[in-house]
Amino acid sequence: MTEVIEGEVLSTTQKNLTRKRKPSAKGKKFINEIIANGGDATAAAKAAFNVDKNAGQLGYIYKQKYADLIEAKMEKFGLNDDVVVMRHKDIIENGNDQVAMKAIDTYYRVRSKETADGTPQINITMHF
Repeated sequence: MTEVIEGEVLSTTQKNLTRKRKPSAKGKKFINEIIANGGDATAAAKAAFNVDKNAGQLGYIYKQKYADLIEAKMEKFGLNDDVVVMRHKDIIENGNDQVAMKAIDTYYRVRSKETADGTPQINITMHF
């Protein structure tokens, strides 16, 4: 079954992903896992849903489905564009900090949107 929204044809699966619902217990676990593991949606799906088969597909779907909730939780912990960009700029100007670089890498990986070929698409603007 398909539905047209703003000139686009959406499948039933896509339509279900666009619904705003509270996450289930497993959905909450997925959100926590993806933030804790640095943005690896496959590993988060394996941990949250206790699956090996199709974990990559589940991870991709749930990362998209809960993108707003993942972002809100990161914001709650003080991980937002302004903080990360300022810290990144400081590291570029003053040298390497391994712990901060790991946190920044995690932030970018969790916030990224994957393109069709699986590579991350990140839009960050830095003003110096």
